[in-house]
Amino acid sequence: MLGHPVEEIRLRALENLQAKLDLKLISDTDILQYKHLYIKLLEWFNFPSPPKRDIVLDIIFKLSKVC
Repeated sequence: MLGHPVEEIRLRALENLQAKLDLKLISDTDILQYKHLYIKLLEWFNFPSPPKRDIVLDIIFKLSKVC
């Protein structure tokens, strides 16, 4: 859903992912198996004036430290 054309849906998906990571409902290492997630996080910046860039960059940074 991070690549959904409707911004509201993308934002809810991002907030859901962030909450799960913050609450440790899913671990960083569990997410590593979803390679398409990295692509979707990077594609976030292809949308016009993407909101919550800092959150996306924080998640990318956090996941890159696990690799």
